[in-house]
Amino acid sequence: MKQACIGIDCRSKYFYTARVGRVQDTYHVQTLARVEKEPLRGQPFLAGHEITFGLPDKDVIVKSLHLKDIDAVDPASIIRFEMACSLLDDEDEFAYDYLPAGDNGRYLALVHHKSCRETLLNLYGFEAGDEKQSVPRYKMRALALGDGYLGFCRCAPTELVCLADFNLPLVSICFIYRQRIVDLAYMTVDRNLSTGPAALDMLAADFKTMVNFRLGLLAEQRWSLPLTSLVVTGDGISEDFKTILKKYFLIEVGSPPLLREYFDGCPENKEIPFEKYLVALGLAVN
Repeated sequence: MKQACIGIDCRSKYFYTARVGRVQDTYHVQTLARVEKEPLRGQPFLAGHEITFGLPDKDVIVKSLHLKDIDAVDPASIIRFEMACSLLDDEDEFAYDYLPAGDNGRYLALVHHKSCRETLLNLYGFEAGDEKQSVPRYKMRALALGDGYLGFCRCAPTELVCLADFNLPLVSICFIYRQRIVDLAYMTVDRNLSTGPAALDMLAADFKTMVNFRLGLLAEQRWSLPLTSLVVTGDGISEDFKTILKKYFLIEVGSPPLLREYFDGCPENKEIPFEKYLVALGLAVN
């Protein structure tokens, strides 16, 4: 088994952690744990493992790029050049990443300011000069949401699926098509999920507007596809809220269809179901 990786997701009240090993091409979920928000530096369960923190979606610039003849060149260099041209600060102050988002030379470029990392290190109680085993990696939360879904859920091979993780005041949004991430976004929420039906209805309406906007952008890029299902996760997501969402979307609205065989040996309880760890799981896979 390869070295296990740990994903740590900062939610409203707790850190959700997932430790995932890999045997050849098969993931093995070793532990899932919810811990109090306190400094993690020096915690025994982190020692000897690669660690990945979720970058807040608001700190990541996402841009769709179409690159021709990509097989003949280095995509990372081209994408960095394309993104650096649009940045106001020195390009060396930013970190760059990308992922293929289609079969036609379309890529999603991801850029964040390196100063965001220091903020996260402080949040989790680490220090910039810590020993190697405590130096984390970073991944956009919306991307981790998609990676968790693709890695640990039953995915429809040809459908366009919208994933939404409510981690207020932000909602991470990811679109999956043909088992590939095709769009990443987020939404800022100024309402509390527990303030009653009227607030929930307004939140659902705002979310519908955001989803329609992203679908419009995909259509402009020749991805005019009907949305098949909406997968919702997060704290405070009730069946009442899912029912309200169904009024606006008129499609299947449900929880992640987890593949339970990956979770053998991990206890689950009603308070912390496996689906609450979907982002942490996505952070724990490369």
